[in-house]
Amino acid sequence: MQALFRDALRRELVSKNPFETLKRPKVDASDRQVYVPAEVVERLIDATPDLEWKLLLAIVRYLGLRVPSEPFSLTWADVDWEQSRLRVPFPKTEVHGKPYRVVPIVPPVRPHLEAVWEAAEPGQVFIFHRLRQRESLNAANRGWWANVNLRQHLLRLIARIGEQPWPRLWHSLRASAETDLGARFPLHVVTAWMGNTSKVATKHYLRVTPQDYTRAITEAWNGGTESGARVPRNGAENVPAPSSKIVKTKSQDLFDCDVMQLGACCNLLLQHKKMTGAGFEPAKSTW
Repeated sequence: MQALFRDALRRELVSKNPFETLKRPKVDASDRQVYVPAEVVERLIDATPDLEWKLLLAIVRYLGLRVPSEPFSLTWADVDWEQSRLRVPFPKTEVHGKPYRVVPIVPPVRPHLEAVWEAAEPGQVFIFHRLRQRESLNAANRGWWANVNLRQHLLRLIARIGEQPWPRLWHSLRASAETDLGARFPLHVVTAWMGNTSKVATKHYLRVTPQDYTRAITEAWNGGTESGARVPRNGAENVPAPSSKIVKTKSQDLFDCDVMQLGACCNLLLQHKKMTGAGFEPAKSTW
């Protein structure tokens, strides 16, 4: 309603927007931010015999494609089998000069892509050829992707494996894909593959997973070094003793360490021996 009055005000149909001073209530969307484990999606894939549905679930969960516009825009010409890359048409940003992005065909996706390729008919253009054959695609081909409804079949698959539906079915799969990729690759790489920005990814996509807590507890800490070696602080390092108590041990003293190389000598071509053997400091006066 507020947008309607803003447009009416812009067209000078009304003199004032009665909703201008109203503020939207803050909504806590944390309960709608769900991480869907890959194990659940693999069970969904096993529960359907349809090859295109298997590929659709895999390509959304592991590569984070937007449903339905991006998967249904894919053609076989977008597949680079040799380099294992996929050119994803990007209808959302096509008007901004970014018609596509290139993503890797990760191992969990490739077998399903190959299976659909082997089953494809000669001359078939679109990868999801059969799923596109519906009346709603007539509108979708004109850019009205909201008319393509894949939700009901996904709900039936979820019920088939005995799981409860999660909020925002397809978006949560995409967000889970970005979360997993973000744990493996730098954020600028992940956002380039996902087609969003780091700000959007941090606010709307990245999730804290149970595996994050497990890794924090069980994995070895490297103390901030590249090699993984622990760096002692203040000359001491905490070492677990056989009695399960933490004790401090002193750092090992330096030995056989000379400040200068013993065999160093003066180069007469470059240096002039102006300093006496007394060194830098003047001799101490005797009183």
